[in-house]
Amino acid sequence: MKIGFICPNLPGHINPMSALARHLQARGHDVVFLYSSSANGLPCIPGDKRDDLNANRPEMSKLEGNEALAFYCGVAAKETEAIFKSLPRMLEKTGVEALVLDPIQFFVELAALKLRIPYVTVANALGRRVYAGLVVVLVTVMIHGLKPGRVRRIREALQIDSRTVKRWRQWWLESFVRSSFWKAARARFMPPPCERTLPLSLWLSIELEERQRLLAVLQFLKPITTPTAWKELAM
Repeated sequence: MKIGFICPNLPGHINPMSALARHLQARGHDVVFLYSSSANGLPCIPGDKRDDLNANRPEMSKLEGNEALAFYCGVAAKETEAIFKSLPRMLEKTGVEALVLDPIQFFVELAALKLRIPYVTVANALGRRVYAGLVVVLVTVMIHGLKPGRVRRIREALQIDSRTVKRWRQWWLESFVRSSFWKAARARFMPPPCERTLPLSLWLSIELEERQRLLAVLQFLKPITTPTAWKELAM
């Protein structure tokens, strides 16, 4: 069977989706990424129009709250409309027999239903709070552990505005250290991590290999992702 994949050209989506595609490829299926310019070395067919999602990332990264949501929905709607119009021609051109869809590509499954082609949806990006936790931990650790030039390059690569990084630092040094979670949880460490250099001090208090250390930090912070805890800690 020839299977087509449709997902945004963003690392958090294309990387796990291409891993899934390789598993299907290993089982004898043909795979192709539709509307993608690259897919980690897998076959791909670009769309007729430019990638508005990636093109607008720098502008989107400067927005917050409802403004950011409204901006993204506008971009996503245009992407979906373009797919609706071109998908019949794309399927005919590629010979795709079934689709794997990323649900962040809003309502594309309606086009599959209309065309009577089998499809599944696969949510393959990290959840909002997990992804946010990952980036907040990494970037703010780097602020303490790396030189300003290196931090600047990482911030630019992640499309993070400097004001956002400053808010994260303020959150760690003020909101987090005052939270009931931290007041109880810091007793697990001996000696306790220095509150003036969080989260670097927390990072260094967990003596594991780098990848396992990051997972351990995220696991440690997991209790604060509940709705009740987040009300106390929200930035």
